[in-house]
Amino acid sequence: MEDLGSDTIENIDVKGTRRTVTIPAQANGTGAPLTVVDEYWYSEDLHVNLLLRHSDPRTGEQTVTLSQIVREEPAQEFFEVPQDYKIVDMTPPAARAR
Repeated sequence: MEDLGSDTIENIDVKGTRRTVTIPAQANGTGAPLTVVDEYWYSEDLHVNLLLRHSDPRTGEQTVTLSQIVREEPAQEFFEVPQDYKIVDMTPPAARAR
């Protein structure tokens, strides 16, 4: 793993690493060695990668980014039980009789 240092994404501190793997020509069927590169930008604070880059000559480049991060308490109504909520026993009748 190669250390890419520190940066910020969406105002969040991240640490970058890069992993480079070379696939030998005899193992990949192309007749030439292939280099696959994965780059990760990880937030220690959130315990998640905010950015992932995967580059493979066979499939191209893919980028996954976590964005629009909101770091505040969610609204209380998301945790309130609805007034019409009820518990329904779905246990089969034969199992209840035991």
